[in-house]
Amino acid sequence: MIPGRPRLSAAAGVLSRFSEFPLRWHEWGMLLTRCLSSDPRQWYMLYVPRTMSEHSSVLVAVHGFSRNAVEQATWFAPLAEAYGAVLVVPVFGADRYRDFQSITGGRNEARPDRALEAILAQVWMLTGLSPRPLRLFGYSGGAQFAHRYALAHPRRVSRLALASPERYTLPDLALRYPLGAGGLAERVGEIEDLPGFLRIRTRVWVGERDVEFTGVRKRTEAGIARDRMRRMGAARQWVDGVKGAARSHAVMPDIDLHVVQGADRRFASCAAQGMVAHASVFLLG
Repeated sequence: MIPGRPRLSAAAGVLSRFSEFPLRWHEWGMLLTRCLSSDPRQWYMLYVPRTMSEHSSVLVAVHGFSRNAVEQATWFAPLAEAYGAVLVVPVFGADRYRDFQSITGGRNEARPDRALEAILAQVWMLTGLSPRPLRLFGYSGGAQFAHRYALAHPRRVSRLALASPERYTLPDLALRYPLGAGGLAERVGEIEDLPGFLRIRTRVWVGERDVEFTGVRKRTEAGIARDRMRRMGAARQWVDGVKGAARSHAVMPDIDLHVVQGADRRFASCAAQGMVAHASVFLLG
């Protein structure tokens, strides 16, 4: 049985910034908003379950282009409590991370991958947990960030769940980033480890009625249908690309594509149709 929504610490659901170490006992079971002590402009949301132990998993959920961090946190927190997992939801504000989905950031922008590493370092300190591979979820632009982060840092991710990515980076070193993985390792300062990425257990979810956002008010049914087919086709192409790359590296892939029946491309629509629950079972079960 999944418990109710987590208790919030204030009527608006947001705490003032805190930098105390470690977490206070009464903060367990509460959805907190914190900032980095080293960078007060960098926010994240944190949920530590009442049943946390030294073996607890850490689930990182990355928001989409709408920056719906609070929405994701309130959907995932009850499931994190049910599984005894620590939930971390980084906030990549548009003022600092316009292109956060690229993981390396745009020109004159902060590096979102480094921000996540700093957030996790603080979470280890707050919770007393030792560093461990992440259970990583991303939605829309967050799904782009998530699979690219896993490509760049495969040893830091144990399971990967992607929902409605806008674009995909193929695990192909012959294609330059962001179309493929070529050159990504040197851009993030890591050693190339494509087989490590191919061993990550991965699931992809796409809404049955998922279409591109557009400024055109009137769209024909045929145009919408073509758009849906393109988005589903892109997801299948990426999953097939991962499987093909795994075979060429003698790796047994564990990856599947799922359609969220009745859902469009909004996070709330996918969540209401069971995507968050299914992703949590995969990531934490």
